[in-house]
Amino acid sequence: MAEGTADVAEVSYAPPQPTDTDIRTQLERIVASPALAASPQQVALLRFIVGETLAGRQERLKAYAIGLEVYRGGPGS
Repeated sequence: MAEGTADVAEVSYAPPQPTDTDIRTQLERIVASPALAASPQQVALLRFIVGETLAGRQERLKAYAIGLEVYRGGPGS
């Protein structure tokens, strides 16, 4: 270390990650909004995407699975 310089540790700040409960609470606020209230299919799609993501099943987010689960009334809808 050169004379006159301070040894300064780098400080890294990462904002706290939201919990599943936080995410689901916000999801409920979003789907209750007037913009989505008139569109049950959009609500179902958003719920499916959020639910699968929180469950760690992002690989299921394919057009076929979405079609079955959201638009054709599969077991997850």
